[in-house]
Amino acid sequence: RCIPLYPYSAPLGLLGTAGPLAVASRLPLDSGRLPWGAAAFVRLAACSSAIRPLRADVPFPLALLCGTLLAGLVSLPLGATVFRLRGVYLAIATLAFGEVVRVAILAIPATGRGQGLVGIPAKTELWQIYLSLAVIAYLLARLRLSTIGRAWSAIREDEVAAASQGIAVRRYKLLAFVLGALIAGL
Repeated sequence: RCIPLYPYSAPLGLLGTAGPLAVASRLPLDSGRLPWGAAAFVRLAACSSAIRPLRADVPFPLALLCGTLLAGLVSLPLGATVFRLRGVYLAIATLAFGEVVRVAILAIPATGRGQGLVGIPAKTELWQIYLSLAVIAYLLARLRLSTIGRAWSAIREDEVAAASQGIAVRRYKLLAFVLGALIAGL
């Protein structure tokens, strides 16, 4: 008798999707900031990626790309605004944004309101999840060794000293935030 792999693949899939979310939360920390808004970008991208194939008959890879880009586009003005805050206020502001997104998604009829979306087909396999996690980990490891990664390290250690060395502090912090949102959206 053959035992199906499905009961074991669900927790492995959740583990594989939690990895990029952890990386997305860690990326802004590399530049010395602690935003808690990664869940908002996951929600935005997940709803966008799920609604498109259900309602508009869009192929899943294109819907996934659109959801990821939506998370990145939303993070750009949010990061530019929120990074003026310091300390715990930044974390609270991004957490509040996450709650606003959650309430908005629950209020929109297209997302099924409180019941959520019904009938989302399973389009990803376990190997696709772990392959994307490996690609993200490889690219971020390479990024850490680059000029951008060294700039993030300098900003994390001392913003004033980094700015005095010619590092565009706001630009690099915003880049870390947007990349984190893109990864969370994926």
